[in-house]
Amino acid sequence: MQDLILHDAPNELIERLAAIASRDGVSIQEEHRRLLKEALQRAEWERMNFKELLMAMPYVGEDEDVRMPRHDARAVEL
Repeated sequence: MQDLILHDAPNELIERLAAIASRDGVSIQEEHRRLLKEALQRAEWERMNFKELLMAMPYVGEDEDVRMPRHDARAVEL
């Protein structure tokens, strides 16, 4: 694994990163890796067209598995 060095980062940024890392119980370096990975994955999704997004969705079962039961409809006059 290669090193990534961040130069001239504002103290406020490092303090916020440290607070998030502390909250999550991980090191600042691990939190930095997580945030970078999340940002890159988000950027990948944003570049996809609609068809690619649909194709990337995981298979979660048949439509019948999540279909809402139909209730008797009330009569409506148009």
